[in-house]
Amino acid sequence: MGAAVSRIRVTFEQVVTVVIVANFTVWAVSLLDHGHEPLYAAVETGCLIFFEGEMIARLREHGRQFFRSGWHVFDLAVVLLALLPVLGVDVALLRVARLARLFHLARHGHILSLRMLRVARDAVR
Repeated sequence: MGAAVSRIRVTFEQVVTVVIVANFTVWAVSLLDHGHEPLYAAVETGCLIFFEGEMIARLREHGRQFFRSGWHVFDLAVVLLALLPVLGVDVALLRVARLARLFHLARHGHILSLRMLRVARDAVR
């Protein structure tokens, strides 16, 4: 059972990484293309809902231990910052939250790097 749980955790981390990359990519494209704002807003909302679910899942898994990890607290702060514009707070904070997601990506990027190394290793075999 331990190996199965480990595979699920790695898969979850990979999914989180993909969503972060997709979210950042759509944000970057939205800076250049202003003709599809409703689509970009929908993607942003979908990603935010996903990240909220991620935080809930991590809180449930770790309980109070969640707050002992600086990365978990950082991720939670990023998600909360992203929620502030929904509550009517200045949109400039949303930009800060989006930039903070780059650091979120750095947290999850090692999983993506490991996956890419495995794919390269398997291609050589």
